[in-house]
Amino acid sequence: MSLDVWLYGTRAATVRSGMTLTWTEEAVRRWGNGSRVVSHLLPVGSPEGRHPARVRVWLEGLLPEGRAGSTLAAEHRIDPDDTMAMLAV
Repeated sequence: MSLDVWLYGTRAATVRSGMTLTWTEEAVRRWGNGSRVVSHLLPVGSPEGRHPARVRVWLEGLLPEGRAGSTLAAEHRIDPDDTMAMLAV
């Protein structure tokens, strides 16, 4: 599974299963190498901005917590711990 990361109308990156993140050339051109426009954890275009642990923390921070997360997972019949599937819905 892969999901695109969009920011201000620009496809900034693609995240794949295994929490690998690939920045687009367009993102690097628009915001500059090392920019922290997406997150302080994920500097654009840098190796540390692709680290799976950092990507996971950032993505999980986008998800609803508690009852809202459980309800979303149940409604779509997905594992609430499957970050990629939760984001896909």
